Amino acid sequence: MTTSSGLPFPLGVSVGNPNISDPDAEAEFDAANTQFASLMGAQPTFMNSSVDSSQLVTDWDSNVEWSATSAAASPTFQGKIPTIALPMSSTAAGSPSADQMYKNFANGTYDSILQSMVKSWADAGFMTQVWRPGVEMNLADSTSFAGSTAAEQADWVAAFKHIYTVLHSAAQADGVNMTVAWNPGIVNFSDIDNVTQTLYPGNAYVDTIGVDVYGDVFPYHDGSKIYDWDKSGQELNSPNPVYDTSLAQWDADPVNLEHYYTDPASSEYSLDDSGGSALSLQDIIDFAKTTGKPIAICETGAGNTLDDGSNLTDNPTFVQWLSSTLANAGVQIQYVGIWDSDLGGNYAFSAASDDKPQEAAAWAKYFGVQSAAATDPATAPASPPAADPPAATAHTLTLQMSEDAYKGDAAFTVAVNGQQVGGEYQTSALHSSDDANTFLLTGDWNSGVNDVAISFINDAYGGQGLDRNLYVNSIAYDGVTYAGTSASMPGDSTDNFSVGPGATTGTGPADNLTLTLSEDAWQGNADFVLYIDGKAVTTPQVVSALHEANATQGFSFSGNFGSGAHTIGIGFVNDAYGGSDSEDRNLYVNGVTLNGSDIFSGDQALYGNTTSDFAVTTSK
Repeated sequence: MTTSSGLPFPLGVSVGNPNISDPDAEAEFDAANTQFASLMGAQPTFMNSSVDSSQLVTDWDSNVEWSATSAAASPTFQGKIPTIALPMSSTAAGSPSADQMYKNFANGTYDSILQSMVKSWADAGFMTQVWRPGVEMNLADSTSFAGSTAAEQADWVAAFKHIYTVLHSAAQADGVNMTVAWNPGIVNFSDIDNVTQTLYPGNAYVDTIGVDVYGDVFPYHDGSKIYDWDKSGQELNSPNPVYDTSLAQWDADPVNLEHYYTDPASSEYSLDDSGGSALSLQDIIDFAKTTGKPIAICETGAGNTLDDGSNLTDNPTFVQWLSSTLANAGVQIQYVGIWDSDLGGNYAFSAASDDKPQEAAAWAKYFGVQSAAATDPATAPASPPAADPPAATAHTLTLQMSEDAYKGDAAFTVAVNGQQVGGEYQTSALHSSDDANTFLLTGDWNSGVNDVAISFINDAYGGQGLDRNLYVNSIAYDGVTYAGTSASMPGDSTDNFSVGPGATTGTGPADNLTLTLSEDAWQGNADFVLYIDGKAVTTPQVVSALHEANATQGFSFSGNFGSGAHTIGIGFVNDAYGGSDSEDRNLYVNGVTLNGSDIFSGDQALYGNTTSDFAVTTSK
């Protein structure tokens, strides 16, 4: 479906990195981004960034602070959504092994670093963020490679789950709309068999399935003979194979290229996947359909003259094949992030000096605004005449959704101003666990008020406690969360919400509540429930910090309380006593902070199942 501005999919790009420390480098970055936007006929909505894996993990937060500050200083990065590649190991001297770092992530050693990185982007003004932990984890040369043993891969999955949880918790604390992508690479041979089954952490820990897919080609050959898929009828092990005698002859036939992209295991090593485990884009599309998750093409590029085995430098065939595959995918495509840079390979194309006129025209035709300047990739110029890029028109809609599950997950559709966005979505986050899945949608919607209609479409009921329900936890538009955008949907129905500037229910970022607690443990830890105005808003939460050791434990919660007076209640719910001071389970409230202001600081003890109440007033 083409957007009203002519873009077939929301657009992303990587043109290098802004550099606030070097005005010339910053200007070069902005010029490259403007050049890309001019060719495509529209500004990108998403901009790639990354955490520097060559630095010690203890330096990652300062590296990200610098990246975010540089992005904020760039006029062509401002207002975009950063898509941040997060490695899960470091190549710096003195770093732990990759597997040990996965264990450290999983046990919380790096939590404060993750939290600091989210806050750095938020402080720089980027209130919608896409994070890609463990990017290209199925490639052995990746700094996130999940390992070759089952134990290492289990450690990687545990780390990803914890990172997902911490990123979302940090986002709530900072008022950020967070999307976390699970992001393998499409390759001839994955270094991990059955990537989707082995490394997928489960729907509850994935918001988007991201993929990196490039047009590099390493065709199958027998000595100097290269198997020609077109002349051999594209049959494996043909009894009368036909071979080409040069790479130029082979890659001049688009049929060979398209077969290779569709079936990447037809590589230099084999005609099928008998020599290894391949991962194709269609594999990911099919997997996304089973999970109900959208797809993001986080990175894509063609014509890599450094590493492309076919030496195909100007490659419009890959671009056209990718466009056709995505158009017929049958799943929501959140964005397509195009690599227009020579960092990591010669993928730049938008400048005439890149010498890729056919490829540049193909990107403009199939992924840019439809225009007369890009009608024929064989004849169109590398870029249209220089012009000021048009203002960005895309807006973002962020849904936080949860469910009561029964015989499957809750499914829903979304319409904005009467037009359906994407297909069917499913949420797997349990409302009873105070959890939510994030759905990030983009479109050319109104700069003012918009109507968002969410339709629950697969209600099911089997008796008491056997009920499938849908919950809308919140809706944000362009980074602003609006009040009045929560709902419980117990049956198939449609709820409408107003969002966008001018909506009477608009609010700023959520209220942020932090509790500092401790316990006396006996036969188990103390549990508490948070109440707002007498209503329980959490399931029982476990406190494990021991009061006698002067230890405390922090808990952060976010929500729009609404302006006026409110009561925060901390309820001790599992008191236990064995007859002596040493056989007594108790809860202690050591601090309560709301929106940065201290409400209580001290040592309030709850010796039985009771609730401590604190009166607050908010002006939001």
